[in-house]
Order: sequence, then C-alpha cells, then structure tokens
Amino acid sequence: MAELRINPVTGERVILSPRRAARPADLARPGDAQGGGRGLEAGCPFCPGNEAETPLEVMVRAPEGRLPDQPGWLLRVVPNLYPALEPGKRTGDGTASREPGLLQSSPVAGFHEVIIHSPDHHAGLAELDAQGVARVMEAYRDRVLAHRREPGIGYVQVILNHGGGSGASLSHSHSQVFALPFVPSRVELEMRRARAWRRRGGGCLFCELIEAERRGERLVLDEGGFIAFCAFAPRFPFETWLLPRAHASRFEGSDDAGLEALGEALRHLLGSVFRGLGDPPYNLYLHTSPCYAKASHPYYHWHFELLPRLAEWGGFEMASDTVICTVPPEEAAGLLRSRL
Repeated sequence: MAELRINPVTGERVILSPRRAARPADLARPGDAQGGGRGLEAGCPFCPGNEAETPLEVMVRAPEGRLPDQPGWLLRVVPNLYPALEPGKRTGDGTASREPGLLQSSPVAGFHEVIIHSPDHHAGLAELDAQGVARVMEAYRDRVLAHRREPGIGYVQVILNHGGGSGASLSHSHSQVFALPFVPSRVELEMRRARAWRRRGGGCLFCELIEAERRGERLVLDEGGFIAFCAFAPRFPFETWLLPRAHASRFEGSDDAGLEALGEALRHLLGSVFRGLGDPPYNLYLHTSPCYAKASHPYYHWHFELLPRLAEWGGFEMASDTVICTVPPEEAAGLLRSRL
C-alpha cells in the first residue's frame, strides 16, 4: 500500500508510491536528444487489440454487442496498472499518523484509473471531434460520481497530462482519475479564499471573476454557457481557466447537454493552443467541490485549469513559491483568440 507523509514544516502532503516507478514509457523526457515527440503505435497498451495488456475495464463506451475487453470500443476506463493508490481495508483522512509527533505518516488507500480517450493512438483531445470530447467529459462525470460513493473518499482528482514535458509517459491520449482520502491543498486554498470572500459580503468569487473577465482583454472565448480566459496571475505562460458561466459547485452534477457544450468549448480552447503554440505539452485538470456528502459548498465554483508547459520552474520559484512569468496574460489571450 502507498504511504502518506506530512511535511512537518509546511503541512504539505506527499504520497510515496514506489510502484509508479515501474510504469512503461514511450515519450522522451525533457532534455532527451529526440525532444518530446510522439511514440510509436507498436506495443502501445492502450491501442485496440492490446486490451489484454491493461486491467479489466471498469467502464466502456462501445457499440451494442461488443464483448468486454475486446476491440471495437470508443472509450475505455481501466484501473491503472501502476497505481499511485490502491483500494485497501481502510482509507485515512490525510491526517492520521502511524505514531504521534514530528514525523507523521500513515498507509493511504484510494483508487487510480486511466480513461483512454479514443482508439486513435495519435489523436490528442484537441484533435477529437465534438462527440469524442463530449464522451471524455461524460466519462469524467461518471467516474467522479462512482468514486464519490466510496467510503472514506474526500476528493476525486481528474487530470490530463499531454506531451513529453507534462509528466505523461505514454503518448496515446488518456486522462487519469485519483480518488483521494483527503482534499488537495490547492483546492482547500481556493475554497478558503472563496468562503472568505463571501463572508466579507461578496457573492461567488468565481462568478464575480467571470463577470470581470468577460469585459477584459484576457478573455479567450465565451460560448455555449462557458467562458475561458487567461489567468490574471499565471503560473506558466498561457495558463487558461475554463468555467461554466452559471454557478455550480459540483462538476458531476452536469447533465449530458451541459457536457456536450463543455466539450465543444474545451475542443475550441485546446484547438487554439494546438494551432497557436504548436501542440505544446500541457496539464489540464478539474477542480470541483469535495465529496463529503453532508457538506455544502455553495461558495465554490467548479472549473478546469489548463497549463501549457512552455517554461520550467527554476530555483527562485521552488524556493519562494513565487512565479516569474515572461508572457503577459493579455498578450497570451490575444494570440489564443486569433487561433480559435
């Protein structure tokens, strides 16, 4: 089982999961001679015909009559073969310690899954059609809903690493789902600031941000009930947020029509990044309300954050937790708008 450790100085969480070191790779690492190109299709465990190389699927989108774990699928969800977290007899809350005192650690259980976006080895999310992207969004929703029902799960984190500089190890387009026994620190920070904003007499912090950015030069797109804008204080050049204009705290409450509109907006946004920046590596992740059934978070607003990996953090960023960004978001938004 993986181990959760707490930094005694900062309180930050670290999951130790040695099994992750054994995962296969077909993408070059940053600094490799070949750069971050796409790998070959031969031997890809996510391609049709290689279903036996993955664990048994837990969800699939396929034509009627297709046999389980056989070719013919449109989208597959499987447990990660090299999981950071695995189901266990108990799931901690992210604070339990094996022994009290300075150095706190505990076994940590959870779930780690892979969503294989399509059978096409070479099609990234930006290159799928509208129906294909909507299918991925529906899989996000359905896996969040499935894990919310698991005892002890505090948060379901959905991520997409695209390209060799993003942390991806396999080039076949896929997302990952982590069902965690705690709420990630960054989500806690967002919620704390949103709650404080409301207590000071404001409304939804995110809704007010949406209204401000709709009139500003950082706007990238505003369509189908969704808005995307370059972050006012970006961590990486071209960092962009995508949010529903209607207030909603839980992504998994989205209906099929809403996910279809989301997929179309996301496809346009990723397409502008693809065309404007030359298909860079990027990280895309979902932030939604925690899973605790009895808790309500009306001040929170779900959203996606997109971070093209066009720069690397150096010593200053790591030491100070303060980022130096070289591209003003106003200029970044102008370029992305021109490539929609």
